[in-house]
Amino acid sequence: MKRAAIAGEDLGGAPRAACRIKATALMPDLSQRVASLESQLQKRSKQLATLNRKLLLTGNKQRRALARDLHDDLGQLLPILKIKLTALYASQDLAKIHAGLKDVEKLVDIANGSLRSLSLQLSTPTLRVPARAKRSP
Repeated sequence: MKRAAIAGEDLGGAPRAACRIKATALMPDLSQRVASLESQLQKRSKQLATLNRKLLLTGNKQRRALARDLHDDLGQLLPILKIKLTALYASQDLAKIHAGLKDVEKLVDIANGSLRSLSLQLSTPTLRVPARAKRSP
């Protein structure tokens, strides 16, 4: 078998020249395939970069919306609560204190609802676990 390899034939019996011709014929096909794959890779890289930019912009928009909601809701309610509680602290009239505490209670309920709404906006829906699933062992 060594003698056949030295004489210009591969171990399978085909001449080396024929193998070279077949390999040379495949080279343009491989080159075209590699060029096609490189082109696809560049296209996908551009798509990925575009999606990444869109994701960053969306995240920034959501953060701004959240900050606006916090300011508009809780940022307004908390100072009002402080003013009302300070006024109640200074009051001597029990009827005014009772009525003021009712107002404060309503405002706390509104603040609690706003906080609940904001936390639902922040949480990812796919990560929320239904109450029934939490109880199962």
